[in-house]
Amino acid sequence: MNSQSTSVKILFITHDASRTGAPILLLHFINALKKRNPTIITDIIIARDGPLTAAFAMEGRVLVLGTQKMGRVHILANKIKRRLGWGASFFNAPDKQSILQFIAKQGYTTVFSNTILNGPVLDVIKIGKEKVISYIHELPGLIRSLTTPATLGHIFKYTGRFCVPSDAVSKNLLQNHAVKQSDISLLKYYIPATGTDQTEIKSIRTKLNISNGTLIIGGAGTSESRKGIDLFIQTALQFKKLYHKPFIFLWVGADKKTLFEQGILQDAEKAGITRQLIIEEPVNNPEDYISIMDIFLLSSREDAYPLVVLEAAMQEKPLICFDHSGGAAAFIREAGNLVVPYLDVEAMATGVLSLAENEDRLLFGRKAKAYCQQLHSEEATMPVFEELLNIRQAE
Repeated sequence: MNSQSTSVKILFITHDASRTGAPILLLHFINALKKRNPTIITDIIIARDGPLTAAFAMEGRVLVLGTQKMGRVHILANKIKRRLGWGASFFNAPDKQSILQFIAKQGYTTVFSNTILNGPVLDVIKIGKEKVISYIHELPGLIRSLTTPATLGHIFKYTGRFCVPSDAVSKNLLQNHAVKQSDISLLKYYIPATGTDQTEIKSIRTKLNISNGTLIIGGAGTSESRKGIDLFIQTALQFKKLYHKPFIFLWVGADKKTLFEQGILQDAEKAGITRQLIIEEPVNNPEDYISIMDIFLLSSREDAYPLVVLEAAMQEKPLICFDHSGGAAAFIREAGNLVVPYLDVEAMATGVLSLAENEDRLLFGRKAKAYCQQLHSEEATMPVFEELLNIRQAE
């Protein structure tokens, strides 16, 4: 039990409630925080509604701002004040006063903003920067595509402390945004231990029509270019030249309509790789899909520290990725798994082959899990998180 939890009131801000890494990670943190400190009060602002809104509502009072995109189509301050979504599980604000007036009265001890996309929200609530922590997950490419100088400026104006999951993110803040080293804290992701349902695993294989004995190389992520699903497919084509047993390249989380519009599915068909390729759109149980994979292939061009890699590591999956692609490369290398030259799909295919034919392949997965537990367990991460939030555990 926490000695000062009754005086702690925290506002969390998430850019959306999608089933993607950043919102899932924040849910992990809040859930563990509430279990360890049951009397802490937590309120949550969700800038864009999504499938995880109900899960956030289980952890505290929730305010949903709207459904508009936070990218080149920006949520401006005046729009935030007008477009509030209310429901039974939301804040009790019958007169629907502006978010600025409402939030300013709540007396939060800390505001924890998750991702670099929440500048417009911070600009509306205008809580003093000494109370604001921004957890930055993004690298330059994503920052350029999803912010403007104005919205990015709000992050630096209202943030007193920055948290980062990896050295790659810290380096970007230092070199490209003039953030002081003394204002940056390392906060590793928290990955809770989860079990796998063997019945569900069997049903997934049946659903996907993958026979026992078929090697499954897995990938995951959205359809955007930085996730590299095109490189994943190119690797599959190269791997087909090298491996002469049954195999499947399985990707989870892509929008097939977007892939078709981008010409990626047509490329796969023309290359003759569609029989060895399965693409699943976003699912509610990605961990079960990961469980059927024999090797996890991160094909990202740029990814600060993808949560899915850690989830795969916790399931003892051998890991492989491109070098210079973000924080995952350091994790995978230090975990004793494989890193190949940037964008070299032939080297990637050869690396996958070396894992596929290695009698000690499972050893790579065990090393990945051990290293993940060392860095990302509750014991390793939650005390750091609580200290950042000024929560002191009772002696």
